[in-house]
Amino acid sequence: MQTLEKVLNSFVSISLEELKDYSLQDRIDTKFIFPMQRLPVILSNLQGEYAMLKIQEKVISDYETVYYDTTSLDLYLAHHNEKGNRYKIRLRKYMDSGLCFFEIKFKNSKERTLKYRIPQPDLKTALTKEAIEFLHEHIPLIANDLTPQITIRYSRLTLISLHSKERLTFDLQLTASREGYTYSFGDMVVAELKQENKGASPFRTAMKQAGIRSASLSKYCMGLMVTYPGIKSNKFKQTLLIVQKIAHVN
Repeated sequence: MQTLEKVLNSFVSISLEELKDYSLQDRIDTKFIFPMQRLPVILSNLQGEYAMLKIQEKVISDYETVYYDTTSLDLYLAHHNEKGNRYKIRLRKYMDSGLCFFEIKFKNSKERTLKYRIPQPDLKTALTKEAIEFLHEHIPLIANDLTPQITIRYSRLTLISLHSKERLTFDLQLTASREGYTYSFGDMVVAELKQENKGASPFRTAMKQAGIRSASLSKYCMGLMVTYPGIKSNKFKQTLLIVQKIAHVN
């Protein structure tokens, strides 16, 4: 089996500037989770179909994200209870470049994801005046009702399709930190397919051939479930069992 490094080096590369044409701020998302040891084979099956993002000769970039929610976790529960229109609110820092953004993700009843963001100076527990104004423009929540709930850290590979408007991300080495406790997701990979419209894709084909089904679960929800004792999670139970198995947690 090819090593991950060898497979990564076999892809043609694109720059951060070229990636802007694939921002897909209005899109359909499909997520998959699987063990890290399967990644080299999956990537090797995508060669010739995708190019890999390379920044300063690096193909793996580090991210840190702080998610906000109400004290009663209304945003988490909207996902758990399968609400048709729901939000995620976060501060995200791209550790390699130092860039930071305040971001709002909205998933509507038609399963489309819309993403809005503005630059921020850094990761902070208090939202800036600009972020609060931006929040009130896009979401029916009061900023004072929101507090930081969890920090998610991970490393990411990004691919773009050579043949269509499609982007792939693979998140590795995930950890979730909350109230002084950190949980490692070990060998788990979270892959996300981002398309203008849901349809055929070489990646979907690769996942089907590998016997890996899509999973309707976000990193935010996963992080809360493993760091928040007693949180409501019955509708995520099956996926959580898969997550824990992949992460080697008994």
